[in-house]
Amino acid sequence: MISVDVVIFGGGIAGLWTLAQLTNAGYNAVLLETDALGSGQTIKSQGIIHGGLKYALTGSISSAVAALQDMPTVWQQCLDGNGDINLSAAKVLSPCQHLWSVDRLTGGITTLFASNSLKSQVAVTAKEQWPSVMQFSAIQTKLYELAELVLDIPSVLHALSAPYKDRCVKIDANNFSVETGSGENILHVNAQVNGIGVQFKAQKYIFTAGSGNQLLTKHLAAAPAMQVRPLQMVLVKAKNLLPLYGHCVGLNTTPRMTITTHMAHDNVPVWYLGGKIAEEGVQRTAAEQIDQTKSELRAIFPGLDISAAEYATFFIDRAEAKQSDGTKPTTTTMFSENNYITAWPTKLALAPILAQQILDQLNADNVTPQSSTWDGSLPQAQIATPIWDQLL
Repeated sequence: MISVDVVIFGGGIAGLWTLAQLTNAGYNAVLLETDALGSGQTIKSQGIIHGGLKYALTGSISSAVAALQDMPTVWQQCLDGNGDINLSAAKVLSPCQHLWSVDRLTGGITTLFASNSLKSQVAVTAKEQWPSVMQFSAIQTKLYELAELVLDIPSVLHALSAPYKDRCVKIDANNFSVETGSGENILHVNAQVNGIGVQFKAQKYIFTAGSGNQLLTKHLAAAPAMQVRPLQMVLVKAKNLLPLYGHCVGLNTTPRMTITTHMAHDNVPVWYLGGKIAEEGVQRTAAEQIDQTKSELRAIFPGLDISAAEYATFFIDRAEAKQSDGTKPTTTTMFSENNYITAWPTKLALAPILAQQILDQLNADNVTPQSSTWDGSLPQAQIATPIWDQLL
């Protein structure tokens, strides 16, 4: 038996940030992962640290904008080594994103300048400073620069986990169980680690496993409901792809296409595509999705030769707390019942807020650091392989 203060389930961005936050606060915490760190939604993220600007395209400054507005600053402080968590070893792919349209009617772009709270985060990019790929585009509007970071997620996972790697334990996905008592508190967790039975006992158990939360908590009396919103993302790999980070928008409130650029293991650039193409892509086969992507890229970048490009698609479910109307939560969601917490960050950028909320809940519940039998000697979970290197 291993006794600790806190057991965290799930080694994605939410679990790792929570592990770092709690450990730095003096708690003896351990994170359990059945696969690789970040192997779920996190490694499939485009790495955008949203400031809520794309949500302003709806024509109103929503609560989603308010929740995200300060996050680029919070992350930048961590990247500079001055935040609650030190991410100075993480790689910034781009300090900003761009936003443009290939339609003469531009929907909600003007809304970005309608609020004083957003004006400081948006600027018009001078023609001589346009990304090189824009010379091939069909841009019909000004090019706007958004004060939103784009990060290399594998490097974020390394930076987050490295100081606490002995606390990130790889357990057997098919041989663990959450045991409860008559009062519906969790008594302990039974797990197999390299064929050895281990029992983890804690004051508090925290579920931050994304879509895995539903399976992990299904036997708990007060398990919160979860919803998923599916996407079919697209990867495009070609030697002549130029760096680009941003949103091509149309009349829809969802960007027509969100593009980030990543370098594959063979040093060939990959465009990672989300936005409307991914949301509507769930209704298409992989072949249909690739055909639609080619058509969209020809329309957005008519001068760019991508005839030799490789393509891959994959499905991902964005997991979050269930909403009565099925819409996406505007911010983090956290449920505290008995001696466990179930939480979803909703967006990668909000992980710092969620970790702080969990720490605040521990303090409110009078959970204080106690003596522990943890010696850090169990096998460690490794970092997940980037999705583009898995598929291309």
